[in-house]
Amino acid sequence: ELTYDQHNRNYKNIYRVVNEFNNNGKSDDFAITSPVLGPMLKEEFPEILDYVRLNHVRLKFLFHYEDKAYYWDKVYVADENIFKVFTHKIIYGDPETALVGPTSIAVSETFARKYFGDANPIGKVIHPDNGVALKISLVFADLPENSHVRYDVLMSYNSVVAIPDNVTARRQQLFNVATYTYLVMPDHYDIRKFNRISEEFFNKNMAAMGKALNDTWRSWLQPLADIHLHSDLRYDEPTGNRFYIYAFAAVAGFILLVAC
Repeated sequence: ELTYDQHNRNYKNIYRVVNEFNNNGKSDDFAITSPVLGPMLKEEFPEILDYVRLNHVRLKFLFHYEDKAYYWDKVYVADENIFKVFTHKIIYGDPETALVGPTSIAVSETFARKYFGDANPIGKVIHPDNGVALKISLVFADLPENSHVRYDVLMSYNSVVAIPDNVTARRQQLFNVATYTYLVMPDHYDIRKFNRISEEFFNKNMAAMGKALNDTWRSWLQPLADIHLHSDLRYDEPTGNRFYIYAFAAVAGFILLVAC
């Protein structure tokens, strides 16, 4: 419980962007952001070193290969640099190019074994229930249990609609939330500095439309290792409860004291 996401080599530099929308005095905090937020932040603020997005596709997704068909619920769309930002043990394939192609997918070891046994599945074509053929380009070891997001299938963000070049179209999309956005920041970054970034970004890109909608917005950063025990937001992945840990530790200490 206390070591979630620390298997990532650069976990101290990775932060999740979360945001709050306030409409007519009613505020909602979301763990997901607009899909265009990460790219726009990276373009406008040089202190942001990189970003990666994860979008949960849906609850159940059917994949079939020849006569084998199984449902999977841990299916995400991800940016092609996900293997650069997050640490994975690669079994087959090249993480540099695995999600470059729009019809490429990366799959977990469990997924690969389910369809192909011990064989190398790189290059095999598998079919989701929407009929679009996808080619397996990478197999990664199952993520540790202490990962706040766990997935068996990663589809390429290059397969979805590209970020609009038109600034107005981008800004319109900032009020729609759909994806988890992670930023890579410099060493020892003070997350309080992100308040300035959030305010400047809102004033430049969202204030005009927000005024028409009577909507305001702010965002902040969550350190990757804090998400599991220190997050309670709409559309968040299942999280732990630090108060349970404190309570169980207290009970254990009391029992030891009595035993002594």
